[in-house]
Amino acid sequence: MSMTMTIAELVASRKIPLNPTTLEDAGNPLVYEMLQVGLLEVDRIYQRMLSKKSLNIYGKLKNDRLVCALVSRRPNSCGDAYGDFIVDGQHKAVIKYVSETENLNDRKTWLPCQVKVWPEGMTLQEVQAGEAELFYDNNMFRSNPNQVEKYRAGVIFGHDEAIMMDSHLKSLKIHIDGFGSDEDDAVEMKTPTPFFNAVLNDIGTRDSVAGGLLLQAGWELYQKIFPNHLTPKIHGQCFRTMVLLDKFISVGLSNSKQKHFKQWVVSSKGGLSDTATPESLVRGRGSFNGPQWILHTKIIEPYNSIMRNRAKGSETKLGEVTLKQARQSGMSEYGEDIFRHPEEEKLKK
Repeated sequence: MSMTMTIAELVASRKIPLNPTTLEDAGNPLVYEMLQVGLLEVDRIYQRMLSKKSLNIYGKLKNDRLVCALVSRRPNSCGDAYGDFIVDGQHKAVIKYVSETENLNDRKTWLPCQVKVWPEGMTLQEVQAGEAELFYDNNMFRSNPNQVEKYRAGVIFGHDEAIMMDSHLKSLKIHIDGFGSDEDDAVEMKTPTPFFNAVLNDIGTRDSVAGGLLLQAGWELYQKIFPNHLTPKIHGQCFRTMVLLDKFISVGLSNSKQKHFKQWVVSSKGGLSDTATPESLVRGRGSFNGPQWILHTKIIEPYNSIMRNRAKGSETKLGEVTLKQARQSGMSEYGEDIFRHPEEEKLKK
């Protein structure tokens, strides 16, 4: 028995049903061309798809792995936006360009591309809508994209949740491997899942102004406490913890307790930054309820320990009564027990 089959034999043996169409309905095929990589353009909406992390994974150029990039050839009717635009394959193009293997006088060394040629007379909006369909159809069968990749694509397709995440990141001037803010002074975030959890679970109405202000307040607190730990990257779990910590200070505490605790938290001498760094704060606490663990075991406990050794420690310590009141305030404000210790019942025994 032969170990190989033709496509016709494979279809027959697997009883795959025929799915006939016409040449007219199938449309014109993509055109294979070798194009000069440095001259290809990238529309702003697709620039967010570029990931430095992916570039590092791919490494140096290997021509026998360089499959075709997908290029849209926009007609003159698109005005100033006419020409050859990469729809999918930016990473291939960048890897090819930085390899410096392209000889401008030798077309065989250029970037292999499959080109969608749009007919003259189409508007830019019509072409962009067609490009979005091309991109989606070309990517829908890729396996296991991470959440950032899903959000990158989601912005292009107009998905509400992806647009909301992008909007919050832009407002905060934060990006996740190029997704989010493109400001020159934007800060990069690693371990982004906790940030997504903060938006989806911690700020009430996700796309509201009030929700955005809660994120902004947490980010400002992060910068006050750890001004020297904003590069090369901030930590997503630390960011989410700062959102919780800011709510604990502003809603859970009041009067002198609030004043003294906040002073200690933001103090550059003898404060939280003297007992922890962003990395040590989140170490071992990467779970969904990690911020509650961090609040109680790595912030409140060190604070109380320090206050015991001070003259007015009893006035500033966050004791059982204060923490119970904080939980009640949290329930009243947010409708859930967000300031509860994760092992509250065990602690009572």
